[in-house]
Amino acid sequence: MCNLYSHTRAVDAVRQLFKVSSNRAANIAPRDAIFPGYSAPVVRLAEDGERELVELSWGFVYPQPGRAPRRVTNTRDDKVMAAF
Repeated sequence: MCNLYSHTRAVDAVRQLFKVSSNRAANIAPRDAIFPGYSAPVVRLAEDGERELVELSWGFVYPQPGRAPRRVTNTRDDKVMAAF
């Protein structure tokens, strides 16, 4: 499965779509390709319960016994649990 995606809209369009106040939106530039480990826009609830638009690292670190961890965006749950 391919997990490549893109962010093609202006930050104001994303902010309006998700009802994020202008003072709670980072200035995030559109990107043609976002891979695991890249920064990507995320709408989340802030500590005060308001929505905010921030950049976070896309994917998670998958530990592998005897090997260097790698960035992934999907995996089987039985393989993830076996790594811990």
